[in-house]
Amino acid sequence: MVVTLSLVPAPTDGPRDDEHRDFAVVEIRRDGTLGRPQLVTAAGPLEAVRVSSSPGRRGTAGNPVLTSQLGLLLAAEGPRSEGSLALTMAMRGELRGAREHAARTLGSEGAREVAGVLHAHLALAWIHLERGELDRCWRLLDLMRPDLDDRPDPWLATVGCLIEARALVAVQRPDSAIRLLTAATAELARTPWACGMMAVARADALLAAGEPHRALAAVTPAPPEVAAAASVVSAAARQAVGDVRGAVAVLRSVTETLESAPLDLQVRAWLLEARLADTHDSQHRSTSLANRALSTAAADELRLPVLREWGWLRTLVERDMTLLRTHHEFLVGVRRLHLAQVKSQTAMYAGQSSTVDLTEREAQVLELLAQMLTTEEIAERLYLSVNTVKSHVKRIFAKLEVHRRADAVRRGRHLGLC
Repeated sequence: MVVTLSLVPAPTDGPRDDEHRDFAVVEIRRDGTLGRPQLVTAAGPLEAVRVSSSPGRRGTAGNPVLTSQLGLLLAAEGPRSEGSLALTMAMRGELRGAREHAARTLGSEGAREVAGVLHAHLALAWIHLERGELDRCWRLLDLMRPDLDDRPDPWLATVGCLIEARALVAVQRPDSAIRLLTAATAELARTPWACGMMAVARADALLAAGEPHRALAAVTPAPPEVAAAASVVSAAARQAVGDVRGAVAVLRSVTETLESAPLDLQVRAWLLEARLADTHDSQHRSTSLANRALSTAAADELRLPVLREWGWLRTLVERDMTLLRTHHEFLVGVRRLHLAQVKSQTAMYAGQSSTVDLTEREAQVLELLAQMLTTEEIAERLYLSVNTVKSHVKRIFAKLEVHRRADAVRRGRHLGLC
């Protein structure tokens, strides 16, 4: 178990012992997940570790090593430390707290210190990404690109690459994300954590590109440093190839680990489990899991993990008015983002194809394809024969001028058809 420390400015309200300072202690577990940051008053970094691990305080004993699996986050004063804390919290999914620390970093007198500014800007980029504010995320990445290209810190460069790859997947450009990650892995993956995170991100991009078998291979066996994240992507890939039982088993195997995983990963896991339960007509469990996921997501405005499941989730919400009423405001925001993405992608394809005219049944089949249902599951859902579904799929392919299911879904989304 590794603990990183970063010094934060001491409060000014009241007398202080000059020999003691406030430290942020962040636990980094073997699987790469991060604990909740703690503020500890101590005379030095090693004492801060002991204080954070002492009886009566939250946290567990850790190895007082400042060089972590995430790179060099050395004890440092001023904006760098608060920026580091902002980025750590952002990666934990604690977006509100992360935003506050990032704002203080950028508004401080020492905001010219490059490392602190980069940490804070990366934290804000991560926040915008998770909230589905992709235009703001891209602007920050463009702003930081010159400094990130100079590779000031392996961890910062790795995190920047991960943000860009996830943003590319979010705007339906998984092939570009795969190329980015393939090139960056050889250059940046210098620690087990970085290797694992790159592998998970690449698997996620492969899954979005309609390559679930390759995605599954990329995280099999699961990298131990990022076991929870790898398992969730593995479960999603298994669901996509029709191995529902295997997907459920994988999610159950990491139930305890997920409790301390980043919030966005927890939301994604719960929504995936809800979809699997819905497939097996366990509506009560599906609704319960979806409610849990939406409650957690709404608290920190984690829209991205919900947005990626919107094609399936909106069907569940439409038939459960309790979910709709409870999370109405948050769901309206997610739906608005979905429509904005559809409009943006449609504009990209304007003039490339005439209007695609799908029949009502073909539109229903395409909608279920977007939910990654198998041919047999679609046939059962629509009360059709398997051969009839296959015929509909062939006609959809012809009308959309594609040859694969993933391409049909991507094209359909671009045109606002699903």
